Amino acid sequence: MPKEQIVSPVAQPPGMTRLQQRSPSPCSLDGVPPPPPQPHYISTLRANARRGNSPEKDKDPLTALQRFLRALYRELASRDQPQPPAWAPELPPGTLSPASFQPALRLVAPGESATMRMDQLLTALRMDEGILLEAPRRVLIEGLPGSGKTSLALRLLHSWATHSDPWLSNAIHIALLIPLRELRSSGQSLSQFIGKSLFPRAALGSGKDSFSRVWRRLSALEEKLMIVLDGDYDDELLTGDATELLEGRLLPDARVVITLCPGRRANQLAPFVQRRVLLTGLQLNHVARLTQQYFLGKRIPDGASRFLDALGEESNPLRDLATWPLGWILLCIMFEEGGGTLPSPDAPVHEIYNAMFKCMVSRCLARRGQSPTESGGELPTHAKKLMAEFGKLALSGVNAGCFVYQETEIKTACHGLEITELGFLTRGLQFGRGGRKLEHFHAIHPAFSEYLAAYYVSSIVHYSNILQREMEEIPGFLHPDTPSLIPRVLMGLLGRKGFLVFEQLCPLDVSIRVLFTLLRACGPGDANVAAVCRLLRCTGVGSSGAQVVHTSPGELLGWSLVLSSAACPLQALELIVQTENVDPEALDKFFCALAENESVKAVRISSLLGHELSATQVIKLSKYVALTVPKPRLQTFELVITCVDEIPPDRFQPLVNSLSACLSQGEISCPKLSKLVLDLSLNSSQLSQLCAALEETPSVSVLHLPHLGCGADGLRALAALMRVRPLLALNLSGSWGALVRDDPPSSSGVSVGSSSGSTERAKGSSPKGSSYFSLPRSHTYHSLSRGPASTTLPRAPGTPKDDKRLSDTALFQKYCPPIVCEALEHRTASGFHAIFESAKDPNVCVRALNVSKCALGADDALCLGDAVRKSRSLAALRLEGASRLGEVLPVILALPESPGLQLLDLASPRIVFMDAPTQLLCHALSRSPSLRLLGLDGWTFRVEEDVTLGALTSFLRSTELRDLVLSHCRVHITCVEGRLARLGKRDDYEVRAELLSSLPEFDASSVVFLRLAGFAVAVNEHVVLRGPHILPFLRGFTRLSELDLSLDQHGDPDKEEFVDDKTLVHFISTLSQHFRSLQTLRLGGWRIKLEEPERSLRAVGRALRLCSLSHLRADNLSVTDGGRNAIEHCFLQTAVASLGLLSWLAIEGVGLQPHQAATLGRAIRDRFAGSTLRISAQDVGAEAIKALIGAVQEGAKAEVTYLGGAGCNLRIQRVVKNHKIRGRLRRFTSLKD
Repeated sequence: MPKEQIVSPVAQPPGMTRLQQRSPSPCSLDGVPPPPPQPHYISTLRANARRGNSPEKDKDPLTALQRFLRALYRELASRDQPQPPAWAPELPPGTLSPASFQPALRLVAPGESATMRMDQLLTALRMDEGILLEAPRRVLIEGLPGSGKTSLALRLLHSWATHSDPWLSNAIHIALLIPLRELRSSGQSLSQFIGKSLFPRAALGSGKDSFSRVWRRLSALEEKLMIVLDGDYDDELLTGDATELLEGRLLPDARVVITLCPGRRANQLAPFVQRRVLLTGLQLNHVARLTQQYFLGKRIPDGASRFLDALGEESNPLRDLATWPLGWILLCIMFEEGGGTLPSPDAPVHEIYNAMFKCMVSRCLARRGQSPTESGGELPTHAKKLMAEFGKLALSGVNAGCFVYQETEIKTACHGLEITELGFLTRGLQFGRGGRKLEHFHAIHPAFSEYLAAYYVSSIVHYSNILQREMEEIPGFLHPDTPSLIPRVLMGLLGRKGFLVFEQLCPLDVSIRVLFTLLRACGPGDANVAAVCRLLRCTGVGSSGAQVVHTSPGELLGWSLVLSSAACPLQALELIVQTENVDPEALDKFFCALAENESVKAVRISSLLGHELSATQVIKLSKYVALTVPKPRLQTFELVITCVDEIPPDRFQPLVNSLSACLSQGEISCPKLSKLVLDLSLNSSQLSQLCAALEETPSVSVLHLPHLGCGADGLRALAALMRVRPLLALNLSGSWGALVRDDPPSSSGVSVGSSSGSTERAKGSSPKGSSYFSLPRSHTYHSLSRGPASTTLPRAPGTPKDDKRLSDTALFQKYCPPIVCEALEHRTASGFHAIFESAKDPNVCVRALNVSKCALGADDALCLGDAVRKSRSLAALRLEGASRLGEVLPVILALPESPGLQLLDLASPRIVFMDAPTQLLCHALSRSPSLRLLGLDGWTFRVEEDVTLGALTSFLRSTELRDLVLSHCRVHITCVEGRLARLGKRDDYEVRAELLSSLPEFDASSVVFLRLAGFAVAVNEHVVLRGPHILPFLRGFTRLSELDLSLDQHGDPDKEEFVDDKTLVHFISTLSQHFRSLQTLRLGGWRIKLEEPERSLRAVGRALRLCSLSHLRADNLSVTDGGRNAIEHCFLQTAVASLGLLSWLAIEGVGLQPHQAATLGRAIRDRFAGSTLRISAQDVGAEAIKALIGAVQEGAKAEVTYLGGAGCNLRIQRVVKNHKIRGRLRRFTSLKD
């Protein structure tokens, strides 16, 4: 049964079986004597006349029923509970009667919730906004078990019977109470139950067809009939007419009030009612009056006020229980026995419920003459055993959403009904007539059932197999937002034994938030913290990337416990500082634990966008920085404060002072600090202060200062540091110097000149560099976007092609000056000159320089190219985000003379190269002796000349590149004549064949890694090559080890291209014939649609057997058959069974269902040829991964180890029982690796 199933209602009024044992009264259910038989002659009229009754009135069958019902409801609503719990004291008569019940009701309306009175249930309401809600005919009242739903129903009927509600008494002629639970158990229809089981015959009149006449009259009453349906029910056990009444098809004009528990059934009935009301127990003012009467009777005048103060102001277990019909009595007893005190509302939840159960059970045992406690104040052993036995039944009930227990269930679970005498269960009311019926019981409060369920699980915690099974039955155990008390109570009861539960948790299901919630509940014992650390290590914490920590109090306290443990797995963490809901005490504990921790080697402190730090928060943060930086084993420290609005220049001065004080002490304070990242709005003086401190810290070799806007003075101070200190890497991405230029800024989005330290460009700056920015480029291609529409780029209207070709070539020959920096003119214009001049210095050992998205002017670009040409130490240069040719051409032209540059990253989505720049690029790259890695991500090439193709093939023949990155590049080929121009968009296959035939032969044997994710070729603005269609054009790359042909996952879904049967088979066949050395293949984002999947996959399997692939990435793969059924598992099965050298399979984001994952697991277990397979399955789904693991481990043929990490990594190891074969496989695996 699903966990959201509705539970049966509780807190029923007194049972009718008890009423039958009393002396008959005119108001009892069976006590009304049947009227004497009336003879059918004239004396009957005389007798009626003497009694004052008219014959017409006696003929109405509803008159007697109305008199009976009014007397019955007055009697039922005026009586207290016949058998209160044994722990409850005697109260004044009527204290607990439904007639004095004061419910707390809230109107549930779309988008709002408002309080309401009971007399407003069936009347029109006007909301505060002026909205008028019409009087409903059908009302649904929802309340938790034990909140008083039946008492509310009897209170409503009592108002009708006593005329205390004039509107209700005048508008309603007959009011019926139908207990749905008894209707369900009777097996009768609604009419049969009313006529035979609910009312005595005397109430329905005499005669064989008396009930038929009453039923016909009831149907004719329409809106004057009110039916109160009380109690839970099962859909499959109700007959047709009862279901029709609930849904409004039977007696549609009658007024119907339904009381149910919140959940599935209430949601099913919601469309059939006009008003939904939530019952939350008793009104607080009514509770105050009851407690005042209680303590006045105990002669404690100020007891009520002190009692209400002890409940607390906010919601907590004590305050919630006080609004329950029997809960306030229990709390009053605890308050009295505790000498005027209650458990603290902030105390652990298990301690609060321990005190409640100890009070109830001990008082009940004392009433029975048994010893209430044992030595140490603990409950007797037999009472604990009974509670644990009932807890097993309670656990199954909580899992099913049921808090009502039948007599037979209790007898079976607890071997009798002794458990019902311990005080936390009450008997439900039975209305129907007949012999003895099986009684039902319910807990006084739903939390009591959850406590007993946790108590049972804590009693079997030493039996791991039983514990694992029962933990799966706990609803919402691993969900941090679940309202269930069971997880917190369970861990609180276990205390230092909580590690036994942590050992049963699966790393796939558990989250860090859940772990810390459970850890706080059981306490920070050494074994508990160590178990949490082991789980964190399994989930990947400390193995890949930095662990993100937020400044919420619970998370900070949890991480402080982990950091204080010797088993802490963390190596890198990032603290995201928020300005709201920050607990200073928790933050202090976190940083104190971090300062003492020995495992964390990298710390990053950052802020969220829009969370501006105040001056006080900056001072506080500077103190934390002073605690963190001197960590003995700290190797990397990052401080990133994001600012949106303009801030005072000295806002972050406390942080700079704190960092400078730590760094100036050198190896004494920072012995192992090697990398420092500071992303702050630093001015020139602050940067100079930091540079002076860094001169005393020789261990720092990597310095990142992104987004600098400090002006030329600050950059000159940094350049001086480069000459003094042996920096190996310098990152200035997104920075700008003192330059203000008229041309468009870089794509970094930084507004040049916005810094206070920026100055205007010197008037005497060199004009030579401007020639790189004036190279001809049509305005149509300027600042191109990388959206889906960028695959088709229109030509500038009216541009003559021949003139454009000549103009490109002529201008390049005429305006490309030598790359020489005019030092005297440039040094006064920008601070970047000092940085680049330092890079040229032979004594400076900077090997990596990052000036991506920097606001470089023309002279800056020339100076950078000169530095590339002259520097002997510079090995890696990143110049990403350029928007103009002039920013990259000086670097490209300097490549043939560069003595040691090995990595060049020029990724940019806004660079467009025509024929002449492309030819120049190929010529420069082919003569670069040292370059090994080139990144041109996002570039657009527009090719119109055959010479460009020749330059490209010449570059590929002569290059020494090993890693070529062309991801998301676009190549647009324009053909105005020839076969390609005539084909147009008619047949992509013929266009590809023509392109392949016109491609010259080349041999690019030096390229080992080729990355073409999102790469596309368009002919006359029509895309013809992408993904699998590119492979035949790559035959010249004869020594490829890694190939990335992933497709763009963010393209236009309307233009999405599917890989059909023919394309897939041809792709794998080409792979097996011409790329035998390929080891890694990436097919991310492929959309495969197979009309004949079995036939195609067989052909694919035969071709894959000839491949030497060991790594296959199929992230976000989609494979469907002709009927659009997902068959990704079939493709993956084929790959696993056919690739004999496969050792790593990535299926991140693949939508596998659990049964499909199980099929894949069986294929790995039975058909995988290797001994070890690593699977990366991020975003696949926990249930699917569990099914895969279970299928692999079935039969004990393989073992699965969960490695965790960001990619949800699994390692599958085949189990070999023959030691000789195991040794052979070990040697084979080592050779393969």
